[in-house]
Amino acid sequence: MLSFSSLFRTKPPKKARKQDQKKAVNLNWNARLFFQIGLIVSLLITTYVIENTYGVGPIVRGNSGPEYEITEPPMKRYVVASEIPPAPEVPKQQEKTPSREIAKALTSFTTTPDASSTIETPTLAEGDPSPTTPDVPVETPSVETPAGPTNILAVEYAPVFPGCEGLSSKSAQTECLSEKIRAFIGKKFNTEKFSDGSRGLKTIRCQFTIGADGTVSNIMARGPEARLEAEALRVLGALPKMQPGKQGETPVPVVYNIPIVFQVQ
Repeated sequence: MLSFSSLFRTKPPKKARKQDQKKAVNLNWNARLFFQIGLIVSLLITTYVIENTYGVGPIVRGNSGPEYEITEPPMKRYVVASEIPPAPEVPKQQEKTPSREIAKALTSFTTTPDASSTIETPTLAEGDPSPTTPDVPVETPSVETPAGPTNILAVEYAPVFPGCEGLSSKSAQTECLSEKIRAFIGKKFNTEKFSDGSRGLKTIRCQFTIGADGTVSNIMARGPEARLEAEALRVLGALPKMQPGKQGETPVPVVYNIPIVFQVQ
């Protein structure tokens, strides 16, 4: 007979067989694999459905409230233009700036000889007695040398500029003197200093004295600008020594006047 204690004795668990253990492991592994495959398939299906359901849905009109209509914004079309060949360059015509031409110093000198006074003698009619002139001794006046400078028209012998020697008449000596002084002024007068000034004809009136020793002194100049006067004084001060004018055989100082004229264009 079975005892009381044997009734409540539990049987010891049986050891699982190796085949059962392998089956349990395979079942667990297959469940995980199937879960992963199912998840991947569901994701693929969901992605396919989302990609195929596109487009604008129907306009939903509610019973109340404002109506809205979805419209696509206007698209701007850009057209790429073909390259336009550049226009040929027209050569620019250079503007000709009027150049200021400065004429050389021109000097002019004119001599006006003193008009000799003529004495009219009355004519005798026929039958009138001829007047008798008493015999009166005539005294020859002595030639007086003037104390101050003499004008070139009143002097007996004009001053002689270097290069004018050998001329016999006073008119030839005076003309040669004028030409030489004009040429000297035209060569020495620097007109380029006044190219930036006002345009027009410029006249400088000059006077100087050719002394008894032949040197030039007492130079005076009057012009429209002070710098023109200074240039005239500089040029006339450089005149060479001359042979003095003479009254008879005595050297005398002679006053000479000459204008310096030039034009700035």
